[in-house]
Amino acid sequence: GIEQLENNSPDIVLLDLGLPDSTGIKTVETMIEHTRTVPVVVLTGRTDAGVEAIRSGAQDYLVKGTITTELLVRTIRYAIERARITGKLRDRSHRLALVNELVRAGIRTDISMIVGWGDQLHESADRTDQQAVEEILEASNHALGLADTAAELMDVLTGELSGSDSTQDLRAVLTEELDQFRCNHD
Repeated sequence: GIEQLENNSPDIVLLDLGLPDSTGIKTVETMIEHTRTVPVVVLTGRTDAGVEAIRSGAQDYLVKGTITTELLVRTIRYAIERARITGKLRDRSHRLALVNELVRAGIRTDISMIVGWGDQLHESADRTDQQAVEEILEASNHALGLADTAAELMDVLTGELSGSDSTQDLRAVLTEELDQFRCNHD
C-alpha cells in the first residue's frame, strides 16, 4: 500500500487493521506517516479500535459487517471533504504563522527603531519641532502596542501562549483603545 502511495495519488485510502504484514493502530500510524494529505478510512471489527484510529490521524472508520454501499459512499465523501478542509486550515495556519513572524521580527523592530530615533530627536529638537516629534513618538508607541497585540492574538489563535494564564477585563482594554483612537483622530 505504501509503495502504491509513492507511485500514485489516490483520493482516499481504505485501510484494514487486520493485514497479513501489519495489524492494529501501528498500521494506521505507518500509513498516516506516508500520506499526510490523503484521507485514511479504517476498516475494523471493533469500534474502540476505530476511535483509536481517528486519534492516530484517520479521517473515519467503518465497522466490518455493518458496511452498506450507502454508508461506504457517504463515509468516503465526508472523509475526502474533511481532508480538503483540514488541508486548507493547515495552509492558513502556516500563513498566519508567517505573518506572526513578520510582525514580531520585522515590523516591531522597525517601530522600535523609530521610537529610539524619536527619543533622540525629542532631546535635540527646537520648540517648533517638539510637537511633531511628540506626535511621531505617540504614533510610534501606539503602533508598537498594536504590533504586540497582534503577536499576542497570534499566540492565542495558534495555542502558543507563553507566560501566565491571566485574565483581563475586555471592556477596559477596548475602552482604552477607543479613547486612544478618539484622542488621535479628534
